[in-house]
Amino acid sequence: MIRAPYSVACYGTSLTTGRFSTSWTSRLERNLQAVAGRPIRVYDVGAGSTTSQWGIENVFRVTQHKPTACLFETFSINDSVTDNGISISQARANKVAIKDALLAANPAMRIFVLTMNGVPDTTLRPNLEAYYQDDRDFAAAHGLTLLDIRAAWGTPNLTDTPDRLHPTQEAVDRVLLPAVTTALSPLVL
Repeated sequence: MIRAPYSVACYGTSLTTGRFSTSWTSRLERNLQAVAGRPIRVYDVGAGSTTSQWGIENVFRVTQHKPTACLFETFSINDSVTDNGISISQARANKVAIKDALLAANPAMRIFVLTMNGVPDTTLRPNLEAYYQDDRDFAAAHGLTLLDIRAAWGTPNLTDTPDRLHPTQEAVDRVLLPAVTTALSPLVL
């Protein structure tokens, strides 16, 4: 039996593609290939210092790959920066627009809403947890699969996020990668 190719686009901020986490998407690809026993493609479509407004304007970067699934890190980490001026309600509207664009390109695409780590210093992001709660509410309201990794990170600390934002590779390998691999594994078998 020949199985259809499976691909995942990881869409989000520098937490998807950034400083310390630069290779987690390639490690996810290797993990999923090991589970499936066949080639699986994982596309890293993140960009650092971006908000959900950028996400709307650049959704074509995901859809051009025609992925089977999208791991959607919803830009909450940057939308929640007070100086970015994106309210929770605007962030929600942007998430809906991104979801709609993804499904317009591929109605069968499986979208996973991903919450990420907290930050040890909330000065710039005083309402980050409220944005993450909206991610949970957004997933539930639209029937999307929630990968709520935030709680798994525990209390934000400088060991896991030495720059106060980006998890180290060790932290990503301990917390994020196992959770995402476990969630996606049944889909690639």
